[in-house]
Amino acid sequence: MRKILFILVVLFGTTLNAQDVKESKSRMDEFVSQTGVIMKYQDYNAPKIDAMYYASTTTKIRKVMTDSGTKIYLIIRNKGKYNTRTASFTKDDIPEVLKAITLLQEESVSDLATSPNYLENKFITEDGAEIGYYISDSKLTWYLKLEKYGSDNTLHLKSINSVIELFQYSENKISTL
Repeated sequence: MRKILFILVVLFGTTLNAQDVKESKSRMDEFVSQTGVIMKYQDYNAPKIDAMYYASTTTKIRKVMTDSGTKIYLIIRNKGKYNTRTASFTKDDIPEVLKAITLLQEESVSDLATSPNYLENKFITEDGAEIGYYISDSKLTWYLKLEKYGSDNTLHLKSINSVIELFQYSENKISTL
């Protein structure tokens, strides 16, 4: 009888403490999930990201028009083994990311010179996308994490240059739209 009571207490306690991890919606998801409005999308291809490990990324500029306004986003998608991960960057995110990359590039030189066993330096957007680098055993690797949660959400970059080109292109393209 004691064993059964113990098992019930443990199971009940585990059930009470279980928490659902809810993925937060991005600002783009919130905008495009409006109901009762007519919504028009226009997509424009953007430069590819040069990633390692057979990453299958697509990039585009998406203009979304509704009765309540127009928003433009840079969208980066990576098709993983089991799912597709997406990061969206608003018009205001793009200059912030470019500024952060410049600072990270400067810091990477001095960080690499300290020869740490491991070091990570990153910038996180309001929607949870990360751009940064890590140093492991004196080797510098840049990465772009598309979403906060889950697997297949990180792109390991061959170099940061293709990301810089993508964000510069996006900034210019958005200004013309």
